[in-house]
Amino acid sequence: STLLVLPATAQADEDVLMPISLGAIGNRDFQASTVGFGIGPYDDKLSMLFHGRALLGPDLSAGMGGVNGGYALVESSHVHFGVELGVSVGAGRYRGKKTGVLAAAEPGLFLRLLSKKAGAVHLNAGWYQPVYVPRDGMGGSAMLSIGWSPFFKDG
Repeated sequence: STLLVLPATAQADEDVLMPISLGAIGNRDFQASTVGFGIGPYDDKLSMLFHGRALLGPDLSAGMGGVNGGYALVESSHVHFGVELGVSVGAGRYRGKKTGVLAAAEPGLFLRLLSKKAGAVHLNAGWYQPVYVPRDGMGGSAMLSIGWSPFFKDG
């Protein structure tokens, strides 16, 4: 219910990001495709994004949810570039066995390209670092994604 209330409670000077995304996660032991969605406020270089993500690959199928906070180091009328840190929690199957709870920290970089007509395009590069790993669980992994917030209007 928090996700549904957030846009209505955002202050008038905040903009709301609502990206849908596709991506990949992997290391030398496994690779998976990702599809995700998110919602959260953006205001004065700071952003927060509550997100959900499905991962699907030959060795991994999982669902994750979490939150990312970002800070734009560069903020112009058409480009935002910065750092972000997130946490996620989820579960699924890894190499045919139930994973139990997966929890991870997700540091990364983002690039947001803004257009008044097309919304915002998000490019993210990060690292998925498990903080809780079940026995024989997956290790740290690189993450890349591209997303689109069609309704984002900055300013």
